[in-house]
Amino acid sequence: MTFIDGNLVKLSIGLENRKPPIWLVDGLREEGTLSSLVAPSGSYKSFMAIDIALSIAHGIQWQGKNVRKGSVVYCVGEGLSGVYSRSLAWHNHHGLSPDNADLYLLTVAQSLKNPEASQALFDVINKTTSNNKPKLILIDTLSRYSTGMDENSNSDMAQLIETITNKLAIPLGCAVMLIHHTGKQGSSARGASALTGALDTEWFLTATKTGDLLKATLSNTKTKDHEPPEDMEFEMLRVPIVEGEEEKSLVPKLLHSSAAEVAQTLQEQLRGEGVGVNPTAAQQLYAYLADAHKDGGDITTLKAKDIGEAMGTDNITRAWQNMRDSLQNLVGGHDFKATKLTKLMPKLAKYLALQSSPTTKIKNNNKK
Repeated sequence: MTFIDGNLVKLSIGLENRKPPIWLVDGLREEGTLSSLVAPSGSYKSFMAIDIALSIAHGIQWQGKNVRKGSVVYCVGEGLSGVYSRSLAWHNHHGLSPDNADLYLLTVAQSLKNPEASQALFDVINKTTSNNKPKLILIDTLSRYSTGMDENSNSDMAQLIETITNKLAIPLGCAVMLIHHTGKQGSSARGASALTGALDTEWFLTATKTGDLLKATLSNTKTKDHEPPEDMEFEMLRVPIVEGEEEKSLVPKLLHSSAAEVAQTLQEQLRGEGVGVNPTAAQQLYAYLADAHKDGGDITTLKAKDIGEAMGTDNITRAWQNMRDSLQNLVGGHDFKATKLTKLMPKLAKYLALQSSPTTKIKNNNKK
């Protein structure tokens, strides 16, 4: 890579072309940035990484915060079977199907020391995700993808970051998150300071256990362009990998944030999610359309075109095809139009919100 015409830009022109930040995870992580998640061994960092990755891959809120839905590439340096187990538990907890996750796993680890290796990885990602460019690449762990390099060498780490940035992040237009270990003291990232210096954001994860309660705290230790967010505390829930079986994995759930808990609870209620919940057809419809909508979020804002595409696809389960046919009969038989469903969306959301409110539940219980 060398300097070319156009690299030198006058300030006024740069300001004209300046774009406001686009959040990949609202208020926490921007699109196209380089971040790291640092933690000692056994501090649930892979569980947290999977939670973030699958939330983006499904386009659902991450711990009460909106995300930008898109493909995610997870580079699994070790413990592939563990990633599969954790992913199954996550889907079981959220009531979602792995078939709908826009997540890709790189199942081999190879050093990205040389630009040629990063170029080869770019070619694989670009080909596999050609229909939907990735929003995020997760590298788990950094040490597994930097063999042959000296972690304590600023020049080696600077070279690695330059290679990842120029060969992967910039050409693909995506964010990169590095999963990294702490040093011997356990209070900061292992290795050279050049790594931390190159990051846009750095997160530090610590784990504690009180009796049977497993907890993790996520702290922001570096934010380059924004005010650092507050610490986030999680309970690590023990969730069956397969419903009805004893083998379990861990799924993080945010604690001590009333705003996030209310938002997450409302979304869970609208979608009919949660352990032991049997969602109604209306809740399933809400969840499906929210997942199908490219930006996720409030489906009452969906346009007829978006709904038509979601309902018209054949890439859905038999149960959904049957429900779609029933819905067509409900709103107009063979003359079913997406515009009719569009008009029903605000009423559907309002109805589900009312059914989920404590007041309505009390009234319904009193009627029984």
